[in-house]
Amino acid sequence: MRWRVLTAVLLIVALLAGGIAFRWVVDDTCRRVENLLRQSGPLEEAQALWERRLPLLSCVITHDRLERVGEGIARANGYLQTGEQAGFRVQIEGLLYLLDDIREYDHINVQTLL
Repeated sequence: MRWRVLTAVLLIVALLAGGIAFRWVVDDTCRRVENLLRQSGPLEEAQALWERRLPLLSCVITHDRLERVGEGIARANGYLQTGEQAGFRVQIEGLLYLLDDIREYDHINVQTLL
């Protein structure tokens, strides 16, 4: 009986620790991408960071949001390369809002961890 209780407690602790770790990764990734987007210059580093973290993020965040961020970075980079500053600024502002939305409102819950 004692080992069952201990196993249950360990599973609950592992689930909570995993949720906290995933939450930290999501927050860290969003903040780092936001900082890269705020810098004026090529967005390849932001795109590379986003693509590196995408497999982990896709475990806990809906795919449509992740795809919108990736597409937005690509569009913003296109605007930057063509010199269209107005379109670039609009894309960056939209991306910053979306990343903030992901960081603040896509809370990890038990269903996404199981």
